[in-house]
Amino acid sequence: AVSTLLLSTALLLASLTTAAPIGTPHSTVIPLTTKTFDSLVTTDSANTLWLLKFYAPWCGHCVALSPILDQAASHLAGKLSIGKIDCTIEKKICKGKFDVRGYPT
Repeated sequence: AVSTLLLSTALLLASLTTAAPIGTPHSTVIPLTTKTFDSLVTTDSANTLWLLKFYAPWCGHCVALSPILDQAASHLAGKLSIGKIDCTIEKKICKGKFDVRGYPT
């Protein structure tokens, strides 16, 4: 069971390193950056409803929530896209656009 979980996690991480295709329903949690946010969240007609997870890598609750969102993303493809934003890196989105003050948000 542990080896299956590790393999699944490795495959998921490998899939997240590629850009999310615009126009295709997302079945994984999509990492969002300043460069990709607008094109994916605001203009992609195939993914119009989003749940955004604002997080910090050091946040224990954020870490605990990740596998739950990973699992949910595959079941919600075509209905709801899930995006994650690392607020330790993407301060322009987290503070500037959404005024995030705590994690997870």
